Amino acid sequence: MVCLRVRLKFRVFLNRFPKDETLCREWVQALRRKNFTATPGVTLICSDHFLEVDFDRSGQTTRLKQGVIPSVFKFPPCLQKKLKERKPATDRHESSQPASTVASESPINPCGADHNYCLDPNPRKVKQKLDTAGETIKSLRKKLKVSHQKTRRLRKKVESLTTILKELKNKGKVSDNSTQIPATTFL
Repeated sequence: MVCLRVRLKFRVFLNRFPKDETLCREWVQALRRKNFTATPGVTLICSDHFLEVDFDRSGQTTRLKQGVIPSVFKFPPCLQKKLKERKPATDRHESSQPASTVASESPINPCGADHNYCLDPNPRKVKQKLDTAGETIKSLRKKLKVSHQKTRRLRKKVESLTTILKELKNKGKVSDNSTQIPATTFL
């Protein structure tokens, strides 16, 4: 076990080191412990060492997302990574127009104003709309299926009637005119 504070905190989850060898090595490297070896699938680390976005809380159980690496540690200053400060970017190609006139000519709209069809913030209403739409789709599919069945049955009936009329015509019991009417009307 890597972290000893596990039993002291509420809602702390233990996570096993991944069985994937390369990912397990990345986890061990992130720990920065001297002479530490982890057994994949056996060694444990607590959830305090992961960011909140690293967890998948979509189901009933809380799981780590695929491929995440522990990144929250309290290292002594000698082991902390030093972040290099970046110098502000300078424009290599100066344009003939000042920057203020370019900005005033093309105003930028905020992202939030682009779409007015976003979801309702109330999840219950969204769920209710989803359920209603699902029921509507279900009933429309049922109606479509019934209409296809009716059409198929009617076509079979027309085909059988035309074959009967052709047989009657061949026997001479029906005139030629009567056999043409159903063929032109129903087919």
